[in-house]
Amino acid sequence: MFRGDDSSPSNMAVTGYLNNVIVNLDSITKLTANSMTVNALSHMEEMRYPVGISDLKFNKVRLQVLDNDIAKINAFTAKIILERTKDKKYINANFSYAIDTLKKGDQNFGSGDMSLQFDAIDPNAFRAFIEYYNTSLRNQLANNPDLIKDENAMDDLRVGVLGESLLILLKSEPVIQIPVKWKNTVGELKGHLNIATDGARSVDNSIKSLDLNIFLPFNVIGELEKQINLSEGKNTETAQRMAEQALAEFKDTGQQLDLLKFDDNAGSLQLHYEQGKVNFNGNEMTDMAFFMRMTRLMP
Repeated sequence: MFRGDDSSPSNMAVTGYLNNVIVNLDSITKLTANSMTVNALSHMEEMRYPVGISDLKFNKVRLQVLDNDIAKINAFTAKIILERTKDKKYINANFSYAIDTLKKGDQNFGSGDMSLQFDAIDPNAFRAFIEYYNTSLRNQLANNPDLIKDENAMDDLRVGVLGESLLILLKSEPVIQIPVKWKNTVGELKGHLNIATDGARSVDNSIKSLDLNIFLPFNVIGELEKQINLSEGKNTETAQRMAEQALAEFKDTGQQLDLLKFDDNAGSLQLHYEQGKVNFNGNEMTDMAFFMRMTRLMP
């Protein structure tokens, strides 16, 4: 149902189904899917809070080059959930994506999912953010029309305007979470990023805290390496030997760069940041010391 007094739907339900979906990525590469389904149900509360759920699913997906299968996915799913916070002031938004069974040839690489979660988003601030960004970009281009001819200059302009605009969104101090995991027949790789923002006056001081945790079991990495080798035509013995060599190189690199902690079964990374200080894999240091440590890893 669309109301006549504004441009937004007060209630909306969408259901759709398509067969034989083809997306041409370039002259020789395409994505195909046997079917696609979409379901969405949303409504506007108090004329300002969009809430609802929508999901999109592609079944039997193939990536093809010159009509030859490069990879196959049993199903790809994308879901969006918008809901009010407990205090009813803001919106929580969850964008999740899942791959069910990724294969190359006969090799099953497993399944995985990731989410982008934004907690405590002010819907009015979000609209103001979009309006400010678009208006600022238009004004800059009106004053400097030659910028549009220079892609690098345009990228710099977009980043600069985005930085200015972000401060509008940060007034409600939203929290951003990004959980990621990938599971195969022997175990699971997983990571989690949590960023608590601060309603600061500058983007440079906009992060209140940051937590990053990554867990990398050796058996999962080794199995993935072996499957990649097998999918490229190596025999079982060669694939296993190459996987063991790659795993040894992974451990050596992690230790040399002092990026990961290792035990007998896995590598891991833990990072906690608060303004002015960092705990990196159990080692306390200032944020400047951590920054200098990371710059030494750059080529």
